[in-house]
Amino acid sequence: LMGEDDQKVVADAQVAFYLAVARDMPMAVTVALLANVFKQTAMVSIDMTLQTDKMVLVNERISGTLSNPLDHGRITQSRGWIDPLVGMHQVLYAISAAVALVMILMRGVPAALRAFAVAILLGILANAFVCAGLSQPATRYGARVIWLLPMTAALLVLWMARSAREDG
Repeated sequence: LMGEDDQKVVADAQVAFYLAVARDMPMAVTVALLANVFKQTAMVSIDMTLQTDKMVLVNERISGTLSNPLDHGRITQSRGWIDPLVGMHQVLYAISAAVALVMILMRGVPAALRAFAVAILLGILANAFVCAGLSQPATRYGARVIWLLPMTAALLVLWMARSAREDG
């Protein structure tokens, strides 16, 4: 709601404030940033990407979509399924990360494939670093990229299975 000039003044003040705090308390800022990054890496829920009733009402006033018959197909009528699903996903992602790390360290995996897997893992961490550093940890940031972990683990396992089949 602010004008462009006011937005620039506020943004400049925030940068100056951050720099002053970072100069005064560099360790506290670093620890807080790393804590946010660690917290962000575990935030993988889809809850912030699902339409709430408030979003539907706002959207209905604007475009009329997701109203009447379409509203009945929404998966958010009951949200009791989200927490158990997030728990299952977190287990899947932890196993996928462990599998990917083990496979990256194995000698039989080609260097190019290991480099690709490392790049994906570092990309997920970079996403957490940027999102936690520029914003605050939020589930939607992790949910956007975390699917890359099982994909990477599956790719490595499939390569290993194919390689073993060709060797045997």
